[in-house]
Order: sequence, then structure tokens, then C-alpha cells
Amino acid sequence: MLTPKVLVVNDDPATLLALQSLLADGADRDGYQMVCVHSGEEALREVLQHEFAVILLDVKMPGMDGFETAEAIHSHPRSASVPIIFTTAYSGDEFHRLRAYQSGAVDYLLAPVIPQVLQTKVSVFVEMAKTRLELQFKTQALEMLNRDLRVQQMRELKRINAALEAEVIERRRAEQRAHELATRDALTRLPNRRSLIERLTHAVAHAARHGECLAVLFLDLDKFKEINDTLGHEAGDELLIRAASSIASCLRESDMVARLGGDEFVVLLESLPDASHAGLVAQKIAHEITEIREIGEHRISVSTSIGIGLYPRDGDNAQALLQNADIAMYKAKKKRRGSIRFFRDELNNRVLPDHD
Repeated sequence: MLTPKVLVVNDDPATLLALQSLLADGADRDGYQMVCVHSGEEALREVLQHEFAVILLDVKMPGMDGFETAEAIHSHPRSASVPIIFTTAYSGDEFHRLRAYQSGAVDYLLAPVIPQVLQTKVSVFVEMAKTRLELQFKTQALEMLNRDLRVQQMRELKRINAALEAEVIERRRAEQRAHELATRDALTRLPNRRSLIERLTHAVAHAARHGECLAVLFLDLDKFKEINDTLGHEAGDELLIRAASSIASCLRESDMVARLGGDEFVVLLESLPDASHAGLVAQKIAHEITEIREIGEHRISVSTSIGIGLYPRDGDNAQALLQNADIAMYKAKKKRRGSIRFFRDELNNRVLPDHD
């Protein structure tokens, strides 16, 4: 049976070697083969010749960059469904991340990459590829067997068909796991950026048709890096999980909270009566976050800075709303940690007088 392959694409030899070394133990343990290339053009040639479980793709490359390479890979029927994880040392802005997901990426990792995170993500896709290859192998074997054993008893045929059905069920489960990985944040189980963009796009279209208002709340946890660096990543992860739960507890069932990555969260509030409702929800969230005062045995003090963008006054599409809510959040953080700011200053004076 074929061995799953992982394609690593990076134009920097040192970075390529580092990624290769980082994945070497996983390749031996999980039984996959790494193929390393230095450009998008080489990656396309490899994709035309081989099937890959997952592709680790650099963003900034001369000639064909990562986004163009991803679009070209997914435009070909042979490689249309291959998962792509972007790896880059260039943080860029939110639109780089958005473009990555629009290019079909399942994740966007910034250097320095946490080894365990990358190894785990690659391992998941390798296991799914093994399941797919095993199913293909067994399906082909079954077809050959049926040609040779057509005269056998019906009971044997039923047994074989039952085995095939079980394999089909397992494949569906693998596809479901892949969908879950592509649309959910692995740590908090919240919808990820890709799910948020899709939901926000639909919400804007619905609001436009029905003349409704909606709000986007962009949240950033204050002092998160300090807590993460001082108490360790496990404490930081626990804080993110607690924060996700606290935010969700403040929302209606029809609302949505997503984790963008790091300590950034976005809340989508649809069908709002007016802007003041978004301000009240933001204040409630801010209060709940401050109630997180212990992580394990450690006493902590944490708050959140929140920026609010409103449809249609602050943007008529998902990208503009996210960008302006993000700008409002940075204004809030610059003013004072734990602050709440609307993108439009006149709303701050009218709706949030206590926060000015």
C-alpha cells in the first residue's frame, strides 16, 4: 500500500531544513514521506505527479507566492481537496489571513511555529490519508475478488459487502473529522476564522435584504502575553478556554463567537434593535472576563479591550466590518486596557459615556 506524502514548500533553505527536522520524528512515527521544494513552480510539478496528505506552504516566495500556488493547486481536479497549511514568518494583516483562507487553506501558522501544534496538525491529515489509501486499496482488492469469486455462496458475498459498508462509514467519519478541523478552533472548539467569514458574509446579505442592523465585536485579551509567558502555555490555553466560555455565556443562541487565533475573538450580533444593544453586550462580556481570577493555583487579573463595528454604517461587507471593528479595538486598547469603543466616535459619547 502507498505511503502518505507531506509536501513542504519554502524558498528559504534554513527554514526548509528547520521544518524538515521538526517533522522528522513524526514522519518516522506516523509513517509518512516528506517531499521538500523551494518554490511554487516546483510544488505544482510535485502535485501533478503525487498525491499529498497535506501541504505546508510558505506565503512570501519570489515568483509565484503562496497564495497563487494554493489557488493553482486547488484549481486542478487531482489536487482540489488537498489540505494546505500556510507557514510564514510575516504576520501581515488580517487580510493576509483572510486571503489565505479564501485560497483554500485550513490553517495559517505564524513563525515561530510551536512544534507540537504543527506535528499534531500534520499527523491528523496523515491519518486521514492513510484511511483513504487503505479504503482505496481494499476497494480495489474487493473488485478483483468479486471478479474471481462470483460463484461463491451469497453469505460470503454479504459478508464482503458488509465490510465494504463499514469502510465507507469510516471514510465518512474521516471526512467529518476533516470538516471539523477545517471549521473549528482546535483549542476552544469555537468556530474559526473561516467559519466566521462565511457566517458574517451571509449575515450581511440577510441584513441588507431585510433592512436590519448587525454588530461585529472584536475582542483582545489584555495581559494575555504576560500571563502566558509567566505561567506557561498550559495556563494560557486554560485562560483562552475560560474566556471563550465567558463570552459565549453573554450571547443569545442566535449570536456567534469565533476565535481568530492567539487571544483574539470576534462576536457577531445579528438583528439588533439599535447600537446600544451592542454596547450592552460588550459591557457584559467585559465584566465576565474580569471575573476570571484564578487559573489553576494561580491568581490572575485579566480584562478585554473591545472594538465595535456596525452594519451598515461602518461597512457594507464582511472585510470592512472586521477591519473597522479591529481598528476600534486598537483605539480602545490605546485609550485604556479594558475599554470599549465604537468605530464611530459619536456613538462612544452617546452609548458608552462611562467608558469615555
